[in-house]
Amino acid sequence: MSFLSETREILRRYGLKPEKKMGQNFLVNERIIEMEAREAQLNSRDAVLEVGPGIGTLTQELLKKAGRVVAVEKSGAMVDILRDRFGDDEKLHLIHGDFTKVELPHFDKVISNIPYSISSSFIFKILSLDFEKAVVILQYEFARRLFAKPGTGDYSRISAAFSFLANGKIISKVSPSAFYPPPRVYSAVVEIYPKEKPLNKDNYLRILNLIFPYRRKRLKKALKLGAEREGIEINIDNIPDASAEKRVFQLTPEEIAEFTEMLGV
Repeated sequence: MSFLSETREILRRYGLKPEKKMGQNFLVNERIIEMEAREAQLNSRDAVLEVGPGIGTLTQELLKKAGRVVAVEKSGAMVDILRDRFGDDEKLHLIHGDFTKVELPHFDKVISNIPYSISSSFIFKILSLDFEKAVVILQYEFARRLFAKPGTGDYSRISAAFSFLANGKIISKVSPSAFYPPPRVYSAVVEIYPKEKPLNKDNYLRILNLIFPYRRKRLKKALKLGAEREGIEINIDNIPDASAEKRVFQLTPEEIAEFTEMLGV
């Protein structure tokens, strides 16, 4: 039975339909699922995190290759299906809850098909944790923003955060036909390697939150507006002129890190 037929049959058996508000587009392309596991270089010693396992199509492949699978699922209906399908497998640690809020046990790698609605929250949370490697599916346009370069139209707060905290690349573009039901947009298989966490990470992210709402303003103006919005005081006199006169979307992560140290926010 194909993954598409299996998905339809399981949903029919439980009297369910994909919920748009939950971002339920189930991956049914066997080649893409195999690609995720292959690119992650799974072995029997790995503990793998899967976010949003749905009915468990990817989960069953991970259980074959990894030593342990930590699956976090928000939907109670999907949790019931996962328990029915894999409840006897001791390698599965199933968590019913919101990924952005739950505490997670140790894991080495991340392999997930991320609901589009939590893409930003997923990236910021995952980069606050310790892991070796992630291979995940994200909305293609979001992936483009993730890897966008300074000075480009896609460069944003998450671009600056990601390049400061991780390395990675887009491995493959994924057609809507790889999912059931097909979404209206393309997706991408993305590889992520976390960098060693810098000591000023929290301050750096705080600065991004201050300035990127004003991405087309010059840095000094953006900092002033951000500080006023947050009700804090910042001494911007020590910022190098070369950075101070740039517009926010032109600043490299290295430049942002440099004046973050000076500001001590």
